[in-house]
Amino acid sequence: MNATRLITTALISSALLAGLAWAQTPAPQTMQPSAASAAAPLTLAQLHARLQAAGYRQVQELEQERERVEAKAQDREGRWVKLELDAHTGAVLQSKPGSAPREAQASGLDLGQLLSQLEGAGYRAIRKIERERDRVEVRAEDAQGRRVKLALDPQTGAVRSR
Repeated sequence: MNATRLITTALISSALLAGLAWAQTPAPQTMQPSAASAAAPLTLAQLHARLQAAGYRQVQELEQERERVEAKAQDREGRWVKLELDAHTGAVLQSKPGSAPREAQASGLDLGQLLSQLEGAGYRAIRKIERERDRVEVRAEDAQGRRVKLALDPQTGAVRSR
């Protein structure tokens, strides 16, 4: 009987120790994407607003290239700069001196206002907006999901041509 009791005690002790060891084994790590890479990129309208909040003015261009957005604007001191932004956070990754536009910017709607009008008209996935002399060039998708190139009137935001 002592032998049976000894064997039973040994088996129970072994099972308990094995259970404790298994419970303390860390679970395998899974690759979790970083919050920035998992999040959708900001829209050009959101990036424009962030640039303005950071003190940039007269934004002349926003163009998304994969995970980066190129921008041309004036900084707080009035210098023209070319910026490289993170498309997910809006953080300025690089700032280089730029040149002033060839012609003075005509009065009219700023890029933020034009972006709002485009979104209101059903355009989405806007990848580029650039002020050029007497027009604003846009690359986007229309309401049916077709890629389009637009020329806008900078004064009114009206589509001049597709």
